[in-house]
Amino acid sequence: MGLGVELSAIGAVMGLTKDVITPLTKPTIEIGQTFGGIVNPANSGNPSLWDCACGEKGIAKSFCSECGTKMPEQKKAWDCSCGEKDISKNFCPECGTKRPVPPETWNCTCGETGNIKNFCSNCGAQKAKTTWNCDCGNTEITGKFCDECGKKRETESGGT
Repeated sequence: MGLGVELSAIGAVMGLTKDVITPLTKPTIEIGQTFGGIVNPANSGNPSLWDCACGEKGIAKSFCSECGTKMPEQKKAWDCSCGEKDISKNFCPECGTKRPVPPETWNCTCGETGNIKNFCSNCGAQKAKTTWNCDCGNTEITGKFCDECGKKRETESGGT
């Protein structure tokens, strides 16, 4: 009866030893994939890698090497005043606050960049007023609406 207990104990130790040694005997690629893609970078969850709509996966460059598509721009995460952190959507999921809009900046002729007020923080020069031309023929309009026909200024393609 003593021999049965000893054999049982030896079998248990061998089973534990097998469980410890097996991962060390796997091929390197399998071990890398097991531990989060250390060997295969496509499996590593690297946020700088992206997949193209054409089917190319794990692209590390700004353009797809198969079809030439540009990498889509990702919105930067933001933190809400309520304490919620790393929000990637336009509204806070906790309090509903809208994502803040970064201020519009302009560059002065003196070389100062990133001004957000109407006057340059370096030399005091006033921000140049942008003008636009209306379809009705009115030109050099500085306001948001044409003073001849009342048409609203187009935000992207209509102004200069």
